Amino acid sequence: MQEEQLVYGLKKKDELSWIHCHNLAFKFLGGIPAVIRPDNVKTAVIKGQGPKGTLNRIYQNYARDLGFHINPARAGYATDKGKAEAKVKLVKRKLSFEGVEVKSIEGLQAFSDETLKKEMMRLTCPSTGKSVYETLIEERKSLRPLPSEMPEPFDIIVTRKVHNDCLVNFEGHSYSVPFQYVGSFVQVRGCAGKVKIFKDQKLIATHPRHTERLLVIDQSHYEGKSTKDVASPEKLGKVTRALLECFDIPVEKRAVKVYEKLVEVIG
Repeated sequence: MQEEQLVYGLKKKDELSWIHCHNLAFKFLGGIPAVIRPDNVKTAVIKGQGPKGTLNRIYQNYARDLGFHINPARAGYATDKGKAEAKVKLVKRKLSFEGVEVKSIEGLQAFSDETLKKEMMRLTCPSTGKSVYETLIEERKSLRPLPSEMPEPFDIIVTRKVHNDCLVNFEGHSYSVPFQYVGSFVQVRGCAGKVKIFKDQKLIATHPRHTERLLVIDQSHYEGKSTKDVASPEKLGKVTRALLECFDIPVEKRAVKVYEKLVEVIG
């Protein structure tokens, strides 16, 4: 699928933006191609170039989630990305902003989407004889279907062992996971404002990221029946539970009633 033209405007060129752009592109295409051929940017290849280069681990895990193969372009081989380079030049010529007033990233996106869609409807695909846009619609049948939910962009990924207290350490914080995973190794991803924890590519916990509180606990992770390998934790008493509920609310947002309830429980 080398005839399609898509452009996305973002404020950064970091890993979060790289993954976000892929999500947008796959939604536009209507599916997941079997192979993606990126250039040798650090968000894709951290060392070397081409198929022998060392892939960025974050990008590699993202590709594994969606089921596509990464085949980086070789430096100096025009055949590896010749059409893509030509499309870049074409897009630069077509996206003329002369006389166009754009006040936001969203406005820029809407303008480029409309301009390039018209161009794809005008151009003919050499292999099908139909317009590039009509060919795109037909080629969607050959793509892997999109998942019900696209992976959330992330800029950090690590493997951590779940301690006996159901916690994993990440970025100086401790986050809880369901007690059934005690002793297991899990994958922790740092997303935009969130920490997501996976086991065997299954999401098992989500927490807010970069909180002032260093201990972030979801009390439901300590509830449930024992498994053959892990015993369920002892249930919390009323006082401990009330304290945790109080701590879940920032000091500046705690109403007097919160403290009144705490005093009532303590007796």
